Amino acid sequence: MRRAENDRYIDAMKMNKVEEKYTIGECMAAFNMVCDQLSDDEFVKATTLFKDKDNREIFLNLNEDWKVLWLRQMIN
Repeated sequence: MRRAENDRYIDAMKMNKVEEKYTIGECMAAFNMVCDQLSDDEFVKATTLFKDKDNREIFLNLNEDWKVLWLRQMIN
């Protein structure tokens, strides 16, 4: 269910014509790959991190093995 919601969000973001590097949509696409490893509470808290451009850049540039650990560190 989370993945479907994220996919709808990503589709909506793609319709936005503003070109920006490290977009929320890109973060959510990468987040979809790891979100199943998070609790519901962690999931909600983690998504709020992507409001900050620096957090988006860091998250998108992390090795896949470090994304969940970084998310947990940031939300706790």
